[in-house]
Amino acid sequence: MAELSQRKKALFSAIVDTYVTSAKPVGSKMLAEAPEFDVSPATIRNEMKELEELGFITHPHTSAGRIPTAKGYRYYVENFVSKETALAKPAADKLETMITAHAEYEIKVKTLAKGIAEISMQAVLVKLDKNNFYYTGISNIFRQPEFANAEMMYGLSELIDHFDDVLGAIEIEKAVDILIGDNNPISNLCSTVATSYDKQEAQGVIAILGPIRMDYQQNLELVKHAKNILSN
Repeated sequence: MAELSQRKKALFSAIVDTYVTSAKPVGSKMLAEAPEFDVSPATIRNEMKELEELGFITHPHTSAGRIPTAKGYRYYVENFVSKETALAKPAADKLETMITAHAEYEIKVKTLAKGIAEISMQAVLVKLDKNNFYYTGISNIFRQPEFANAEMMYGLSELIDHFDDVLGAIEIEKAVDILIGDNNPISNLCSTVATSYDKQEAQGVIAILGPIRMDYQQNLELVKHAKNILSN
């Protein structure tokens, strides 16, 4: 994958962070007004043009702004998402409070999934064992602007009908797998942040599923935290 200059890296990171938060295409004028970029809008436009030629960003037909591509998000995950950062204490405390009241393991897992769905505002899928599946937060995905499009909504609805099959088939290759777009076996419309966990005789999977525009840093931290809880 192409190596970017420091300015291009900073610019690309700003595009991703801004778009993830706003869900609106990012324009050169807005970036040029940011204090960290002491360059003209014309310079920003030239840099954005080169990022687009590299396939990291693209522009919707109805907007002059740019949005990250799946390739761009993969680059972002590899270069800007920390694999070592722990979940912020308020979120960790919230999850701990939610699960403490439950002694039964399966109820604890489901409660943890609900808490992660609330914090991430995405869907959470769980494979508790070979034939036991659970999912929550599906309505969170339908609230995302990406799925206001009828065709996207139908595609996601069809996917929901087969969650058991796709979740049962998913194989985790790393401590936490981040699967984006065409690399995501669940759906190329979405991204998945997933991990496996072991508890006694059971091996499970817990995954956050959402649009490709997601907060990968937070979702990675949530899934890592869930793995630690469920494996102990």
